[in-house]
Amino acid sequence: MNHTFVEGICGRTHHYQTDCKAGDRGVLTGGSSLPIKSDWNTLARECELRCRACERCNVVSFSLAERECDWFHDCDPTFLKTVAKPWKTMVVRQLQPPPERLMRDKVPLRSHTAVRWNGSTVRLYIVDDWSAEWVLQESHSESMVTRIFRRLASDCTNRDNLIVDVGANSGYYSFLSAALGCQVVAFEPQPACHTRIRAAIEFNLLHKAIRLVPHPVGLPQHTLVAVKPHGCHGDYQLRHGTAFRYKRESDAHAVRFTTVQHSLTKSERSKRITLVKIDTEGAEGAVLLSLMKHLDHIDNLVVETTPWRWPLVSNMTRARVANIYAALLRPGRFTLAYVHSPIAPAEWISDPKTMHTYTGARMPLHFWGMVDIWFGRDAELMRSVFKI
Repeated sequence: MNHTFVEGICGRTHHYQTDCKAGDRGVLTGGSSLPIKSDWNTLARECELRCRACERCNVVSFSLAERECDWFHDCDPTFLKTVAKPWKTMVVRQLQPPPERLMRDKVPLRSHTAVRWNGSTVRLYIVDDWSAEWVLQESHSESMVTRIFRRLASDCTNRDNLIVDVGANSGYYSFLSAALGCQVVAFEPQPACHTRIRAAIEFNLLHKAIRLVPHPVGLPQHTLVAVKPHGCHGDYQLRHGTAFRYKRESDAHAVRFTTVQHSLTKSERSKRITLVKIDTEGAEGAVLLSLMKHLDHIDNLVVETTPWRWPLVSNMTRARVANIYAALLRPGRFTLAYVHSPIAPAEWISDPKTMHTYTGARMPLHFWGMVDIWFGRDAELMRSVFKI
């Protein structure tokens, strides 16, 4: 059997990426280890067989040194990455329409196929940057967040449901939600991210589906904070006050806090909020505090939780922010929380005291202690999405 190889790898994967029904990429295990002694053609043949058994696999990247086959759905073999050890890439099935990469107003975009919860697919274009790659390779808890968005956004029809994306960055989750039929309000204070989001909105013709609010969310409203004016950073941290703590004044861009409710239009306020996602690198205490009076309009809340950043970014003690997290599970609010950690088993929490202990004491104070927590009203739906 003849195979056509291209030098390079489509992208990074993790060993736990095995979803052949809805995933973007993964590792082809095949139920058995690859032969120890092999050549490129033998390895290619084995990887091809495993790929054909994976519904979403179209392209494989493989390595003799690593003894690994990785699969990809939307990989374009003309845009490959090189790594220290040799990898080769081969098209097994041609995706239709073919994968595409292009520039729109100097913003790189790439085609992407998303899978609805019922299995049907939708094609869109996402910003082709590190942020999308971070999500697609399911770094940290992104697999959990993506799964929640797929499940909840799949219920959207005719823009009847509202998704609020706080800390949208370059907008992957906003575009996924809009492509699945939701109305989206995206909050992102970084100017360089605005350029990327607007270019993708225009190319996807989603002007009526996505509205960008160029402000951070928090209290007190109108408080002056600063972000970097250049680059669309994923780990930026807000700086409070006019005495911006950057080396040069030109390194800071001034913006003011707003609230979700204040920023919604009249028509948006008439809709229930299906999901609020909060990813603000330590400012989640301020965001949650601003939402407290309006929780009865929100059905689901997903929060990236980073205790070691709370004092610096939110100007709040860990105990105070833990109180806010615990209050989310008080009677009449959310009924259940699903906690996903990269260093510990996932767990369910249903009472304020346990949540306070978890966020106030149990979570480690370092990067790998970061977790994503899903608060919801429909416990049965939540457990159906994550059965543990």
